Amino acid sequence: MALSSSLQDAGDGILAERAADGDARAFEVLVRRHAPYMRAFAIRLTGSRADADDAVQEALITAWDRLPTLEKPDRVKSWLLQIVSRKSIDRIRARRPADDIDDHEIADRLTSPERDAETSSQMRALAAVLDALPASSARCGCCARWEASRTRRSPRSWARRPRPCAAGCPGPAPP
Repeated sequence: MALSSSLQDAGDGILAERAADGDARAFEVLVRRHAPYMRAFAIRLTGSRADADDAVQEALITAWDRLPTLEKPDRVKSWLLQIVSRKSIDRIRARRPADDIDDHEIADRLTSPERDAETSSQMRALAAVLDALPASSARCGCCARWEASRTRRSPRSWARRPRPCAAGCPGPAPP
């Protein structure tokens, strides 16, 4: 028990030297002392607690294997953080690529049967209004019908904003 108490009070350099010589208890004290910092650092890098835990675990395994090569035992904390940094970056690189934004845009453009039915009924209503207009005004309606096929806006929104017609069509004059 006295050995354990003396290990708790020992500095990082002494613990690192003892762990490098194979002292598992000294390494355990280092882990208990620095793992919370390592985990917080890894969470900050990866943005994921699960990835951070995995990165810290891998970093500790690597540290145990490489402790005999540690040149400056007094700097074991920064050495451990450097290892966890590399393991965290490896975790980030190993993630599956995120969905492309284009995939979401395509999914938004796909229509549902309800949306198709609503659009069809709006187009029928627009066609009925255009059919009721005199022939000279109906040509301007053709412009609106063409625009309706290109956009998702409702025909009501077109009525609110008069647009200039194509050449030869009577309608609002360009500003």
